[in-house]
Amino acid sequence: MALTKILDGGMPSGSIIQVVQTTKTDTFTTTTTDYVDVTGLSVAITPTSSSNKILFIYNLSVGGGNGTDVNHVIIQMLRGSTRLNIGDARGSNRFRGTNFVNTAVAGQMFQPSAMILDSPSSTSELTYKVQLGTTVGSHTACINRSGRDSDDSAGYDGNASSTITVMEIVG
Repeated sequence: MALTKILDGGMPSGSIIQVVQTTKTDTFTTTTTDYVDVTGLSVAITPTSSSNKILFIYNLSVGGGNGTDVNHVIIQMLRGSTRLNIGDARGSNRFRGTNFVNTAVAGQMFQPSAMILDSPSSTSELTYKVQLGTTVGSHTACINRSGRDSDDSAGYDGNASSTITVMEIVG
């Protein structure tokens, strides 16, 4: 059955037919307590069928803080302006996101990742992206660097990279 479908120009359900990835190697920072787009961490894909799904994966390098203070970095994944894979609302003072990174030291970096199988029901170009923020406005949320970001001779802090990958999967 599957071989016949392939020979007829189709692919069996579950086949990956398109992959788009972007890698961010420079840094990004924000001090906002609301989500903002991370420059360079978005990808566009145009599904070939409205019945197909999009697998959205990110792997980030995240730091935060202000000097040696504790910081809480918030991360969310989106298709356009639609939030994906977000925690439920609970209480009136809790941030909702895909990932949270609680940094105890401003020199720390973490590698949060997330994955969701999205059903956009579209054949129009779609943009998948990551947004970032901090729960404390005087602190810094960072991509690809620590909050401390020291360039001292001890070499404690480094630079990293982050990726977004989207795959179209036959429905």
